[in-house]
Amino acid sequence: MSKESGRNAAKHIVNMYPHLFLKDFAEPHIPCLMPENIQPQIEGVSEEALNERIKLRRVKESVDLFDRLLQGGTTPTLETTNKLLDLICVYGDREPSMDDQENQQDDNETETVKNENNSLKRTPAGKKWRENNNAERIFNLMPERNAHSYCTMIRGMVKHGAYAQAFSMYTDLLNNRLTGDVYTFNALILAAPDTKTEFKDKSDLIMELLNHMVLQKVTPNLLTFNSVMKSLRRMGPMMKNMAMQTLMEMKALKIEPSLATYRYLLAVFYRSGDKTSQSQLLAAILEQVRGKSFTAKDPDDYLFFSEAMKVVSTLMS
Repeated sequence: MSKESGRNAAKHIVNMYPHLFLKDFAEPHIPCLMPENIQPQIEGVSEEALNERIKLRRVKESVDLFDRLLQGGTTPTLETTNKLLDLICVYGDREPSMDDQENQQDDNETETVKNENNSLKRTPAGKKWRENNNAERIFNLMPERNAHSYCTMIRGMVKHGAYAQAFSMYTDLLNNRLTGDVYTFNALILAAPDTKTEFKDKSDLIMELLNHMVLQKVTPNLLTFNSVMKSLRRMGPMMKNMAMQTLMEMKALKIEPSLATYRYLLAVFYRSGDKTSQSQLLAAILEQVRGKSFTAKDPDDYLFFSEAMKVVSTLMS
C-alpha cells in the first residue's frame, strides 16, 4: 500500500507540473511514464471539444460546452451525450477530487448514522444525489435515449443514494421495452434493502430482480451474487437459508466464490454475541480457501480475514 501510495503521489506531481518533466531519458520512449496531457487542446464550441473535456473529466466545463452546443443549434450525438452522463453520474455532478481519481470508493459504500428517532439509518459515504441535477436535466433534454442512457442514470442514482429514484428509472426503462445490463442489476440488488421496510419485502424484491435478469437474458456474474450476499448480510441472520441457496446457485452456474462471498456469508451467520451459530461453517470455509491463491475480484475481498477473525473472537468469548 505504501509503494502504491508513492506511485500515485509521483504520478500526481508529474501530471500537475508536466513542464518540469519534458526531457525524455528513456530509450525506447515509454509513453506511460511521461506526463499526461491534462489541459484541453481543442478550442471553440464543437463536439470534438466536448469529447476532449469529458475524457479529461472536466465536469463543469463539459456541461457548459454541452449547453453552448444546444444553444447554437447543434445536438450532440447519442454516444457523446451518454459519455457525458457517465461522467456526471460517476462524480455526482461535481468536479472530481484527487481522492476520487486515485481511490474510487465502492459504488454502494455506506455509513450508518442515527436519525432523530435514534434508529439506525444508512446513508452513502460519498456525495448525495441532488434532485434536478445536470444528469437529470440532460437526460430529459435528450431527443432519443437507449438502454445505456437509462442504465447510467440508475447506477449513478444508486451510487449517490437516490435508491427510490433508481427504481423509478428502472420502471421507465422497462416501460420503454429496454433491458438493463448486469452492472445495473447489481446496483439495484444492492439498493433493494433500502427501498423496503419489511424483511420479506426486501428479499422478495431481490428475487424479483433476479427473475427479471432471467427474463431479459442477462447473465449474472460473480458481483451479482456478491451483491445479493451483501444485501442479505444487512438483513440479518433470518436470511441464512437464502444465503445458502445463493451459494448453491453460484456452484450450479460454475461461478467460483471470491473471498468477499465468504465474508458476506460469515456476516449473515454470525452476529456479535451470538453463541448459537454453527462453528462448522467457518471451518468449512477455511477448508475451501486452504492452499488456494486468490486474485482480487471484489472490492471487499481483502476484508475476509478480518471478518473471520471477528467470528473466531465471538465463538471463543
